[in-house]
Amino acid sequence: MDLVYVDAGQSYSDVRTDTQAAFGMLSELGMIVWDDYTYYPGVYAYLNEIAPTLDHPVFHVLGTRLAVYSRWNVLVPQR
Repeated sequence: MDLVYVDAGQSYSDVRTDTQAAFGMLSELGMIVWDDYTYYPGVYAYLNEIAPTLDHPVFHVLGTRLAVYSRWNVLVPQR
């Protein structure tokens, strides 16, 4: 999958299960988007726990409840 949108259970264990499944489906240059990152403590806690272990960062999309991880570089240096 090039895009996996995670919006299911909001408990820590649900997010862990859904996230592990999402990474299992993700293509080489795929992206995961999680809903409720800033709304449910379980989502926030799990994503902040795994973020340091990933090869790319997890970003909060300001002004939304979304968090994003991408296997391709979504940050483009400003000139």
